[in-house]
Amino acid sequence: MPILGWRVHFTRRQLPTPGTPRLTLKGLPEGVIAGWLDAEGIEDGVPFLISPDGHYDIDLNAYFLLHPAPENTQAAIAYDLASFLTFLWRNRQPLGKRSWRNATPEDRAAYHRWRRIDERGPGVKGSTWGREVATVNAFYRWAIESGLVEQNPILQRPVRNRRWHRHPEAGITPAEAPKDGHREDLSWLPPASYRRWRDVGVRGYLPTGLPDQSFRGGNAARNATFCDLMIRTGLRLTEQASLTLFEIPDIETHRAYSPTRLPSAIAKNGSGRRIYIPTTVLREVWDYIRFDRAELIEQARRRGTYDELTGKSLVEDPHHAAIAPRAGGDRRRPVETLNPRQRRRLFICSAEGLEPASLWLNRHGLRLREHRFDSANNR
Repeated sequence: MPILGWRVHFTRRQLPTPGTPRLTLKGLPEGVIAGWLDAEGIEDGVPFLISPDGHYDIDLNAYFLLHPAPENTQAAIAYDLASFLTFLWRNRQPLGKRSWRNATPEDRAAYHRWRRIDERGPGVKGSTWGREVATVNAFYRWAIESGLVEQNPILQRPVRNRRWHRHPEAGITPAEAPKDGHREDLSWLPPASYRRWRDVGVRGYLPTGLPDQSFRGGNAARNATFCDLMIRTGLRLTEQASLTLFEIPDIETHRAYSPTRLPSAIAKNGSGRRIYIPTTVLREVWDYIRFDRAELIEQARRRGTYDELTGKSLVEDPHHAAIAPRAGGDRRRPVETLNPRQRRRLFICSAEGLEPASLWLNRHGLRLREHRFDSANNR
């Protein structure tokens, strides 16, 4: 079956082994992929692109290794690049299969017409096009500096500094930048509307307050607690999905709010800060930890899920938030310094056995990547 465009993939240490391994996989010892990723210092979730003819371009994919960024940011960059490269490959005739190395301003003009003007195109908004221009432009600036290409297909124009008239050109910016690239106006939900959305969309109730017998959503209690914690603390999705048990304070009945520290390693733009969790919400979180989460962990232990994972980072003492040193190391690394990707492989050695350090777990007993609210919004 032909591949129609550039594909985005992400590094994974735990890969399923096909029933009939290909020649490149035969003879590989167990754990060799995780070991290689560890040796190269590559975390899980780093994107890489595969060309339509099945090739891995070392120069192209070096961009993601040399420019670390938050996981969602890197994923967005990868998909934006893949979209433009697929357009080059499929539509820039008569040459066909145009490479990113010889893209021209004419290619970008054609891409702009298709993305924003052509009736047969997706008709993306100015904010989306502005993001795509910024990410692709940053890639080509790096490619020029690295000697991989000779020109940037995105035309540039000088930036006029309005404050200092003596320096009219204070840099350059993409000439493709849209004039309608402003952000959408935010809509705010009053508390009563939020509770109605949570109960109907997440917990599976009817607007009348009665259970909806047709609701088939799973983990309703966990999802509702996830939403309440996010709403009451102002945490972002990635920040909350990256929390570990070590960031959850104990309940103190004499407090209305319990303080904890959001580590800089998982906070957006490194903005670590103190957050305050209402005691009512904290009690829901601990109920989830003691019951729903504990049940998921026990089921995963019986299946041997944790024993099969490779590349784990272990916290040997549940009361000391630091990972055991790897071979050749002599220092324990504090959990608070681990980024979201590193926390995905973090496990605690308890008396009952291994358990993920992550607070929020999916149905397999592994870390919940990020919560999606599409189905809740549709309800």
